[in-house]
Amino acid sequence: MEKKYKSITLGSTEVWLLSDCAMYIPFDESLIIADWHLGKTAHFRKFGIFVPKTSLDKEFEQLVTLVATYPVQRVIFLGDLFHSEWNMDWDLFLDALEQFFDIEFVLTLGNHDILDFQQYEMEHLKIVKKFEVNSDILLSHQPLKRVPENQYNIVGHVHPGIELRTKSKQRFRLPCFYIKDKVVTLPAFGAMTGLYILDKADADACYAIMGTEVFMVPK
Repeated sequence: MEKKYKSITLGSTEVWLLSDCAMYIPFDESLIIADWHLGKTAHFRKFGIFVPKTSLDKEFEQLVTLVATYPVQRVIFLGDLFHSEWNMDWDLFLDALEQFFDIEFVLTLGNHDILDFQQYEMEHLKIVKKFEVNSDILLSHQPLKRVPENQYNIVGHVHPGIELRTKSKQRFRLPCFYIKDKVVTLPAFGAMTGLYILDKADADACYAIMGTEVFMVPK
């Protein structure tokens, strides 16, 4: 398997920071995805903003590739799975889940997850506010106010990015994994989300994504 990740340790748990803007936990074969914002392209098109449908198709293909590449027993969406009110993209997503009949899907609710999930028959999608992986890792959409001192809180929400400058004065804005005060913020999985640029000097550690590479950003 071609290495497209950076291995780090949270507490005593090894996690992989994937260049596909996701996290993988090898010990229990969990794939973690933040801020997909499904339905955003259809939402834009509804208001006359042209967005090519191919962006959604590529994201579905990316999920299929991740599940095929890594042994995955569970996929955890860290909130903002769907962008707004119902549109056809949600039905496409439910259809896509059918091919993963042997995988558990979990959603930690985010501020954009405003659908009435109870009206859908979702045998494979569990809806929660937070999800504990083990004694080291607690998952939620936004940072929790109360997290045990021994745990890392893995979150999404802000779509973190970092700006790097080269000696030739070029600037690169890259998605990143941002770690501060035991809160690990994942980059957004959705292509239409944009970046919120954070200061690398404020981070305990920051890992940027460029192509298929994940690398630690020096302060």
